[in-house]
Amino acid sequence: MKKSWIYPFVSLLVCIGMITYYTAIKRTKGFCYYKIHSLYGYDPRWDFGMPNEEQEALLDQIAQRPLTFLGSGKECYAFVTADGSLVVKFFKQKHLRTQYITNYLPIVNKYLIRKKQKLSRRASRRKELYKSCQIAYEQFPEDTGVLYLHLTKTKTLRRPIRLITPKGAELTLKLDDMEFIVQRRAQKTSPIYAALKRKISSTPG
Repeated sequence: MKKSWIYPFVSLLVCIGMITYYTAIKRTKGFCYYKIHSLYGYDPRWDFGMPNEEQEALLDQIAQRPLTFLGSGKECYAFVTADGSLVVKFFKQKHLRTQYITNYLPIVNKYLIRKKQKLSRRASRRKELYKSCQIAYEQFPEDTGVLYLHLTKTKTLRRPIRLITPKGAELTLKLDDMEFIVQRRAQKTSPIYAALKRKISSTPG
């Protein structure tokens, strides 16, 4: 009798999982909000301070009119401004996410070990990716085209941003909640890492 609650509970979890899959993932094989939504809270490691005057103007520009879906790379979904001069890239959270409801459920030891290893790899990948972006933003902005970088939740941007999805739907998001890069359009989808690699390899020491 004591275990009678387990089966309804597991069934409920399965139902929630199926609903999430069919409404947020399978229904939109390409881009959807769920795929760029970060579950991470504020992290001082990735807070680069208040935007300067030029960056404030830049944020006003991308918030003024809806951004159109441009494409998808390995790490990001890219959206372009109406005049085609700027690209805003939102990080794909699927391979960076380490927070799940199953983290709080009892799991058999061997599966728990595998899960911890998987989450550890994702945490390391996220740290490495964000550190590369930080270096590109702070040290090599001219080479990488990175104009602004926002990698943790804040309360200072106070602007909405509107995105036009590949299916033509319009999403309105809070910039403060998103993890994103603003980059000059002249740069291709993945120039950050190539340019960064060239600069680092040519730097003495």
